[in-house]
Amino acid sequence: MKKFVKTLVKILQGIILIAYAIVAIAVTVLLLSYNEHFCSEIGGYTFIIIGDEELEPDFNKGDLVLIKETRAKDINAGDNIFLYKKITTSQYEIRYAEVLQKNDELGERSTQYILEGNTIIDHEDVIGSTEKMKVIPHLGTLLQVLESKYGYLFLIVVVTFITLLYEIYELVMEIKYGDEEREIAETKENKKEKVKR
Repeated sequence: MKKFVKTLVKILQGIILIAYAIVAIAVTVLLLSYNEHFCSEIGGYTFIIIGDEELEPDFNKGDLVLIKETRAKDINAGDNIFLYKKITTSQYEIRYAEVLQKNDELGERSTQYILEGNTIIDHEDVIGSTEKMKVIPHLGTLLQVLESKYGYLFLIVVVTFITLLYEIYELVMEIKYGDEEREIAETKENKKEKVKR
């Protein structure tokens, strides 16, 4: 029974370690995939975390929205889009707006959109249309914590350090008590053989 429990604990430890490794690698990849607007871009998708309640009821705070890159020819008047709005030369914020009018007379590369409030933007500022998106509820909050400075520090440095200490402890216990357990087991086997004779 003791051996079964020990094996079960080892299996659970392995599962937890694999899950941790997957999360750590995924967060690292997302951080390394930041664009100049501090949003992760992977495989044609931009990862947007909904950080406030302004976009309700369309989106809830904490949602993770995956927006597929949308070509200018696929965006029309009446579509809702996510876009980068320049605040200063180095600062942007993510906005969500409806396209009121599209101007593509100069070709796809020079396409402009008129949005609510008579704001005019170029296609290069468009993240994508809501027609091509996936929403994962609540995952944005978790990702925001893990991608933060202290969240990432805890995820990678602290957990790795604790795991390393635990492995060192296990190794010391194996070296210290492993031989004794083997000797006890061999002694029991020898006694059984003597009884059989």
